[in-house]
Amino acid sequence: MKSILSYIKSLHQKKGRAEKKAFIMEGIRAVEELLKSPSQRFKVIYTEELETNRRGQLLLKNLAHSKIEMTKILPRELAAVSDCETPAGILAVVNITEHRLADLLNAPKPFLVILDGIQDPGNLGTIIRTAEAAGVTGIILGRETVDQYNPKVVRATMGSLLRLPVVKVDSLLELIEKLRSKNIKTLACDVRGSKNYYEASWSLPLALLFGNEGAGMSQEIAGKIDEVIKIPQRRGVDSLNVAVAAGIIMYQVVEKAGKTGVKV
Repeated sequence: MKSILSYIKSLHQKKGRAEKKAFIMEGIRAVEELLKSPSQRFKVIYTEELETNRRGQLLLKNLAHSKIEMTKILPRELAAVSDCETPAGILAVVNITEHRLADLLNAPKPFLVILDGIQDPGNLGTIIRTAEAAGVTGIILGRETVDQYNPKVVRATMGSLLRLPVVKVDSLLELIEKLRSKNIKTLACDVRGSKNYYEASWSLPLALLFGNEGAGMSQEIAGKIDEVIKIPQRRGVDSLNVAVAAGIIMYQVVEKAGKTGVKV
C-alpha cells in the first residue's frame, strides 16, 4: 500500500508525471468522465465513504463492470495523497495519451488555440474547457506554459482534457512556420493589436494565439503572427483575464460558423 501512495504522490510533480506518463483525476464526476472515454486507461483508489451514497455505489458498480483495477484504502491515506482540501473519496491514476502535432495540423479545417506562457493552472483549465465547447480541434502549448496535467488544470477542464488533443512544443517560432506551410492563418489577441476583434476576417483554417497573463505574447512571436487583434475596453481597465479573452475570441469564430464551417 505504501508503494501505491508514494507513486500517487510523485504524480503531483511535473517530473513524476513525465517519468511515469500518468496523471491524477480526483472526484466522482472526474471518474465518471473517464468511464465515458473507453480509450482511456486508468486505475482507481477509493475509500469506504464512496459506498455510503447512491452515486458512489453506482460508480463502483460501473467500474467493476468495466473491469477497472480498484484498490480500497483508508480515508486518511487518500487525504495524504489528495490535491483537494476535502477529498471526494475516489482518485484515478490515468495513463497519459500522447497526441501528435502532425495530426492537429493535418486535420480537416483546423481550428487551433496556441498558448504562449500561460502560468495560472485555472486559466489553462478554463481555456481547454471553453475550447472544447467552442469546437476547437486542438490546443498547442508553448514550452513556458503550465503543464496540462497539473492537478489544478485537470480539475478545471472538467473532463475536456480527455477529449480535446493538447500538445506541447519546444519552439513556437518553428510552430508558426509549420502553420504557414499548411496555410493555417495565425491570429493573436493582444492589447497591442492594430484592430478590434470584430473587424478581423474570420475563416478556417485558423490558429488563435493568447499570451502570458501579465506580459502578453513574446515580442519575437508578435513579429511572426499574421494578424494581431484586440478586445476594446473602457479606459482605466488594465486588461481582461486571459481565459475570458480567449472565450470571447473563440466564440467570435463560432458566431461565424456558417462561413467557417465550425460545428458545435
